[in-house]
Formats: sequence, structure tokens, C-alpha cells
Amino acid sequence: MKISKTIINYLSDSYSMLKSNIIITDLSSIILSNNKELSCINTPLSNELKKLIIKWKSSANSEQYLLLIDNFINVCNNDSYSYMGQMIFPIFHNNKLDGLLIFFRDKQNFIQSSLKYAKTIKHFTQIFTDNDFIDEN
Repeated sequence: MKISKTIINYLSDSYSMLKSNIIITDLSSIILSNNKELSCINTPLSNELKKLIIKWKSSANSEQYLLLIDNFINVCNNDSYSYMGQMIFPIFHNNKLDGLLIFFRDKQNFIQSSLKYAKTIKHFTQIFTDNDFIDEN
């Protein structure tokens, strides 16, 4: 999975659409974050996220997601962030789980209608992070 200029710009614009912090991970660590308090770039993922990855890897269903309104998942070990809402989506490339797209807030929870925007962002994130994507920026 690669981080292109296009994905960085797209997620920056997406922040205002969902009013949500965004993290992209590969299967072992955080590779992109727009939140300074929880940047954790190159930090190993929490055990909770690793378990989720194992579960999603075995089912290979790209339509899965988690919408959490409580019982939040730590993103990295020693995560002390005060979450109020989380949405977690798998990122697939060539029908293979390649990472996670995580949306989170600290001021209000997500509602069911937030999923519409999040699924659209996920779709373009998968395109813009694919190793075959040609970044024209």
C-alpha cells in the first residue's frame, strides 16, 4: 500500500465532510494520520486491531465495517485518546486485506447516516492507496 499525494489531499478534504479524524494503517502499523494528538505514525497497532485484522482477513468481505458508539478500540498500545465515536473499515487491494481506514471523533458520536460519507471515502482511499495508482500530482 502506498501513500500518494492524492490520498493525503483527499483525506484532508474529507476531514471537513465528516468532521472526523482519519487514520490509515497497513496490517502492522499506522501509516497516515491527520490528528496531531494521535499521530502514532509507524507505531504498531493495538492487539485489538490486530485481532480485527485476523478476523477480516479470514472472511475477505470488503463490505465489513464497525460503527462504535461505545467500547472503543485502542488504535495503538498505550492509547489514551478520549474517543466519542469510531468507524473502522477494511482496505482491500486485489481482493486482499491490506490495511484499515479508521475514522474517530472526540466531541460527538457518529450516527448511521455518517456511514454514507465514510463508505465513499473508503472507496476512494482504496483506489488512491493501491500500489498501481498513478499519482498525477
